Amino acid sequence: MPNPRTYLATGIILKKTPFAEADLLITMFSREHGKLRGIVKGAQKSTSRMVGHFEPLTMVEISASKGRTLDTINQAQIINNFSDLKSNLSLISQGLYVAELLDGFGNESNSNHHLYNVAVETLVNINANPDQLLNLRWFEIHLLKSTGFGIEFETCTSCNTDIQPKAS
Repeated sequence: MPNPRTYLATGIILKKTPFAEADLLITMFSREHGKLRGIVKGAQKSTSRMVGHFEPLTMVEISASKGRTLDTINQAQIINNFSDLKSNLSLISQGLYVAELLDGFGNESNSNHHLYNVAVETLVNINANPDQLLNLRWFEIHLLKSTGFGIEFETCTSCNTDIQPKAS
């Protein structure tokens, strides 16, 4: 019987922060659990095998153990590191913007499969189509909708009539 304190999660690393002497505090947005924060013990040591797994904008699968306040990440495997995105300053700024929005709007321990899928699709699109800022606007609209702040484009919210496009 598996230990109920351990779990698996697939997610995007949003940020990493040095913690204690050689540890890292990781914030990630996962498909299964929403926003997660966890400690990676010894990740800052030069001999650590997991040091490259926890760069922001890396999609990983982790094995973690629940703690009182912070979980402990025991293992990680990179699924997609978005290397093209990380090699271009404009693209990495777009990706970090997506990560910052996920960090701000994501709820801890509250899964949001739709938002996770939209975030992954946005990062893949930014990686594949670097010149299209439309990717970010698409993400923002879906982020607002999936967190309950959706924008109504088709109906007036005051009088409930359909909005007609202007003839040009």
